[in-house]
Amino acid sequence: MTEIIVIVCLGALAWLGYVFYRNRGPASKTGAAASAPPGIEDVRPGAVISLSRVGPELKDFDIRIIARHRYREGGFEWTELEGEAADGPVWIEVERDDELSVSIALRRLELADVGLDPAALDAFVKADEGRIEADGGPYEYEDHGRAEFLRNGDPARAEPVAYWDFESADARRYLSVERWSADDYQVHLSEALSPGQIEVFSRGEGEEAHEFR
Repeated sequence: MTEIIVIVCLGALAWLGYVFYRNRGPASKTGAAASAPPGIEDVRPGAVISLSRVGPELKDFDIRIIARHRYREGGFEWTELEGEAADGPVWIEVERDDELSVSIALRRLELADVGLDPAALDAFVKADEGRIEADGGPYEYEDHGRAEFLRNGDPARAEPVAYWDFESADARRYLSVERWSADDYQVHLSEALSPGQIEVFSRGEGEEAHEFR
């Protein structure tokens, strides 16, 4: 009698193991793919994202994305997300080279606000080095180039823009200068964002809500 009970139990365990194995195969993979969360590279106008511990005050806030712009230089492209937060407009730069890098513009200033002028920018390019002291500085000169700005990603609306990039020693803060016309310069003070600071609740364009860490 005992042997019969053991055989029945072993058979039941074998059946349960088969059912478990069968159910965790293709169905499990399909479910995982269907629920894969979007990342910051996926968002479009209408998306809702949340950022945490941003800036010197470590602020948390939600952003609704209202536009997705592109920069193009040669064969390389990067994205600028324009959004609205409770405190005003927000600009987030998303770039993938060897790895993904995301930064947020904390402030927009004028050349004079950071002690720069066109002659000083030319001097940085000629020397291919230099340092400036500015809000949150110092910043070391990194690069200069010319790109096209595609408003809303539309090639028909391409605008030429020259840029100068400066970076802090810890590579967490950036100062960038953009020249849109002979007398139109913009200065951006930005901060790098890590994936743990970003939550993407929706991609926009009718996508359902998800979370991205």
